[in-house]
Amino acid sequence: MITTENKVLRIAAFCQSTMALGPGKRFALWVQGCPFRCHGCIAPEWQPLDGGYISTIEEISEKILNSNNISGITISGGEPFLQASALTQMLKIVLEERPELTVICFTGFTFEDLLKNPPHQDFKEFLDCIDLLIDGPYVEALDEGIGLRGSSNQNFIFLSERLKGFDFRNWKRHSEIFIVDESILFVGIPGEKTRSVMVQNFMNF
Repeated sequence: MITTENKVLRIAAFCQSTMALGPGKRFALWVQGCPFRCHGCIAPEWQPLDGGYISTIEEISEKILNSNNISGITISGGEPFLQASALTQMLKIVLEERPELTVICFTGFTFEDLLKNPPHQDFKEFLDCIDLLIDGPYVEALDEGIGLRGSSNQNFIFLSERLKGFDFRNWKRHSEIFIVDESILFVGIPGEKTRSVMVQNFMNF
Protein backbone atom coordinates (compact mmCIF):
# COMPACT_ATOMS: atom_id res chain seq x y z
CA MET A 1 0.00 0.00 0.00
CA ILE A 2 1.34 3.43 -0.95
CA THR A 3 0.81 6.15 1.64
CA THR A 4 0.41 9.76 0.56
CA GLU A 5 1.22 11.47 3.86
CA ASN A 6 -1.35 14.19 3.11
CA LYS A 7 0.66 15.46 0.16
CA VAL A 8 -0.93 17.98 -2.16
CA LEU A 9 -0.17 19.35 -5.60
CA ARG A 10 -0.48 22.91 -6.81
CA ILE A 11 -2.15 22.50 -10.19
CA ALA A 12 -2.38 24.88 -13.14
CA ALA A 13 -4.63 22.69 -15.31
CA PHE A 14 -5.29 19.16 -16.49
CA CYS A 15 -6.80 17.48 -19.52
CA GLN A 16 -8.18 13.96 -19.23
CA SER A 17 -7.47 12.96 -22.82
CA THR A 18 -5.27 14.58 -25.46
CA MET A 19 -3.36 13.36 -28.50
CA ALA A 20 -1.19 16.49 -28.75
CA LEU A 21 1.45 15.67 -26.13
CA GLY A 22 2.83 12.28 -27.03
CA PRO A 23 1.82 8.92 -28.49
CA GLY A 24 -1.74 7.75 -28.02
CA LYS A 25 -4.34 9.40 -25.85
CA ARG A 26 -2.75 10.86 -22.75
CA PHE A 27 -3.76 12.48 -19.49
CA ALA A 28 -2.02 15.87 -19.41
CA LEU A 29 -1.17 17.55 -16.11
CA TRP A 30 0.30 21.03 -15.80
CA VAL A 31 1.64 21.97 -12.39
CA GLN A 32 1.70 25.56 -11.16
CA GLY A 33 4.89 27.51 -10.53
CA CYS A 34 8.04 27.99 -12.63
CA PRO A 35 11.31 29.83 -11.90
CA PHE A 36 12.56 30.09 -15.49
CA ARG A 37 10.44 32.87 -17.02
CA CYS A 38 11.34 31.80 -20.58
CA HIS A 39 10.82 34.51 -23.20
CA GLY A 40 7.86 33.50 -25.35
CA CYS A 41 6.39 31.22 -22.67
CA ILE A 42 2.98 30.04 -23.83
CA ALA A 43 1.50 30.14 -20.31
CA PRO A 44 3.03 32.94 -18.19
CA GLU A 45 0.01 32.77 -15.88
CA TRP A 46 1.30 29.38 -14.73
CA GLN A 47 4.61 30.83 -13.52
CA PRO A 48 3.67 32.31 -10.10
CA LEU A 49 4.36 29.84 -7.31
CA ASP A 50 1.19 30.85 -5.47
CA GLY A 51 -1.15 30.59 -8.46
CA GLY A 52 -3.36 27.75 -9.63
CA TYR A 53 -5.23 25.64 -7.10
CA ILE A 54 -4.50 22.92 -4.58
CA SER A 55 -5.46 19.30 -5.24
CA THR A 56 -4.72 16.27 -3.10
CA ILE A 57 -2.71 13.43 -4.58
CA GLU A 58 -5.72 11.16 -4.16
CA GLU A 59 -7.96 13.51 -6.16
CA ILE A 60 -5.66 13.83 -9.16
CA SER A 61 -4.73 10.12 -9.06
CA GLU A 62 -8.41 9.22 -9.19
CA LYS A 63 -8.94 11.47 -12.22
CA ILE A 64 -6.11 9.72 -14.04
CA LEU A 65 -7.29 6.23 -13.09
CA ASN A 66 -10.82 7.08 -14.22
CA SER A 67 -9.51 8.02 -17.68
CA ASN A 68 -9.85 4.50 -19.04
CA ASN A 69 -8.94 5.21 -22.66
CA ILE A 70 -5.49 6.69 -22.09
CA SER A 71 -2.13 5.08 -22.85
CA GLY A 72 0.01 7.47 -20.85
CA ILE A 73 0.51 10.61 -18.80
CA THR A 74 2.30 13.81 -19.82
CA ILE A 75 3.42 16.20 -17.08
CA SER A 76 4.43 19.79 -17.77
CA GLY A 77 3.85 23.19 -16.25
CA GLY A 78 5.00 25.17 -14.62
CA GLU A 79 8.03 23.22 -13.40
CA PRO A 80 7.30 19.65 -12.32
CA PHE A 81 10.55 19.14 -10.40
CA LEU A 82 9.54 21.79 -7.87
CA GLN A 83 6.83 19.33 -6.79
CA ALA A 84 8.83 16.13 -7.26
CA SER A 85 7.75 14.45 -4.02
CA ALA A 86 4.01 14.84 -4.54
CA LEU A 87 4.24 13.91 -8.23
CA THR A 88 6.25 10.81 -7.36
CA GLN A 89 3.61 9.67 -4.90
CA MET A 90 0.86 10.39 -7.41
CA LEU A 91 2.61 8.37 -10.13
CA LYS A 92 3.27 5.45 -7.78
CA ILE A 93 -0.43 5.27 -6.94
CA VAL A 94 -1.41 5.38 -10.62
CA LEU A 95 1.27 3.00 -11.90
CA GLU A 96 0.52 0.47 -9.18
CA GLU A 97 -2.92 0.03 -10.78
CA ARG A 98 -2.03 0.94 -14.38
CA PRO A 99 1.60 -0.14 -14.95
CA GLU A 100 1.13 -0.05 -18.72
CA LEU A 101 0.85 3.76 -18.73
CA THR A 102 3.93 5.58 -20.01
CA VAL A 103 5.08 8.86 -18.47
CA ILE A 104 6.49 11.87 -20.34
CA CYS A 105 7.73 14.86 -18.37
CA PHE A 106 8.86 18.30 -19.55
CA THR A 107 11.30 20.29 -17.40
CA GLY A 108 13.09 23.61 -17.71
CA PHE A 109 16.10 22.13 -15.93
CA THR A 110 18.73 20.37 -18.00
CA PHE A 111 19.33 16.74 -17.12
CA GLU A 112 22.88 17.64 -16.10
CA ASP A 113 21.61 20.34 -13.73
CA LEU A 114 19.12 17.93 -12.19
CA LEU A 115 21.92 15.54 -11.36
CA LYS A 116 24.43 18.15 -10.16
CA ASN A 117 22.13 20.62 -8.40
CA PRO A 118 18.79 18.91 -7.81
CA PRO A 119 15.93 21.34 -7.05
CA HIS A 120 14.22 18.79 -4.82
CA GLN A 121 15.49 16.00 -2.57
CA ASP A 122 13.13 13.47 -4.12
CA PHE A 123 14.16 14.10 -7.72
CA LYS A 124 15.70 10.62 -8.21
CA GLU A 125 12.50 8.87 -7.19
CA PHE A 126 10.60 11.10 -9.60
CA LEU A 127 13.01 10.25 -12.42
CA ASP A 128 12.45 6.55 -11.70
CA CYS A 129 8.76 7.01 -12.57
CA ILE A 130 9.44 8.76 -15.90
CA ASP A 131 9.93 7.05 -19.28
CA LEU A 132 10.85 10.14 -21.32
CA LEU A 133 12.24 13.39 -19.94
CA ILE A 134 12.30 16.42 -22.24
CA ASP A 135 14.78 18.80 -20.67
CA GLY A 136 15.95 22.39 -20.87
CA PRO A 137 14.39 25.86 -21.00
CA TYR A 138 12.38 27.07 -23.96
CA VAL A 139 14.47 29.27 -26.29
CA GLU A 140 12.23 31.10 -28.74
CA ALA A 141 15.01 31.64 -31.30
CA LEU A 142 15.57 27.86 -31.45
CA ASP A 143 11.93 26.92 -31.99
CA GLU A 144 12.01 24.98 -35.27
CA GLY A 145 8.28 24.30 -35.35
CA ILE A 146 8.69 20.54 -35.31
CA GLY A 147 9.17 17.85 -32.71
CA LEU A 148 7.71 17.10 -29.31
CA ARG A 149 9.74 19.91 -27.75
CA GLY A 150 9.55 23.67 -27.69
CA SER A 151 13.04 24.39 -29.04
CA SER A 152 16.02 22.48 -30.43
CA ASN A 153 18.20 22.97 -27.33
CA GLN A 154 15.89 20.61 -25.46
CA ASN A 155 16.88 16.95 -25.33
CA PHE A 156 14.96 13.69 -25.31
CA ILE A 157 16.25 11.71 -22.33
CA PHE A 158 14.95 8.14 -22.43
CA LEU A 159 14.82 6.80 -18.88
CA SER A 160 13.29 3.49 -19.95
CA GLU A 161 12.98 1.49 -23.16
CA ARG A 162 9.23 1.90 -23.49
CA LEU A 163 9.10 4.97 -25.75
CA LYS A 164 12.34 4.56 -27.70
CA GLY A 165 10.50 3.45 -30.83
CA PHE A 166 9.03 6.91 -31.45
CA ASP A 167 10.74 9.66 -33.46
CA PHE A 168 10.02 12.56 -31.13
CA ARG A 169 12.59 14.79 -32.83
CA ASN A 170 10.50 14.86 -36.02
CA TRP A 171 7.13 14.55 -34.29
CA LYS A 172 4.50 16.50 -36.19
CA ARG A 173 3.07 19.10 -33.86
CA HIS A 174 -0.65 19.61 -33.57
CA SER A 175 -2.83 21.43 -31.10
CA GLU A 176 -6.16 21.00 -29.39
CA ILE A 177 -8.37 23.60 -27.76
CA PHE A 178 -10.78 22.90 -24.92
CA ILE A 179 -13.29 25.17 -23.19
CA VAL A 180 -13.01 24.63 -19.43
CA ASP A 181 -15.17 26.67 -17.04
CA GLU A 182 -15.60 29.40 -19.68
CA SER A 183 -11.83 29.60 -20.19
CA ILE A 184 -9.72 28.34 -23.07
CA LEU A 185 -7.23 25.53 -22.46
CA PHE A 186 -4.70 25.22 -25.26
CA VAL A 187 -3.05 21.80 -25.45
CA GLY A 188 0.02 21.07 -27.54
CA ILE A 189 3.28 22.66 -28.61
CA PRO A 190 2.44 25.54 -30.94
CA GLY A 191 4.24 26.39 -34.13
CA GLU A 192 4.62 29.96 -35.36
CA LYS A 193 1.30 29.96 -37.24
CA THR A 194 -0.53 28.51 -34.26
CA ARG A 195 0.87 31.23 -32.00
CA SER A 196 -0.35 33.92 -34.41
CA VAL A 197 -3.86 32.45 -34.51
CA MET A 198 -3.94 32.30 -30.72
CA VAL A 199 -2.94 35.93 -30.38
CA GLN A 200 -5.44 37.13 -33.00
CA ASN A 201 -8.44 35.13 -31.84
CA PHE A 202 -8.17 34.37 -28.15
CA MET A 203 -6.64 37.40 -26.45
CA ASN A 204 -10.04 38.83 -25.54
CA PHE A 205 -11.95 35.61 -24.97
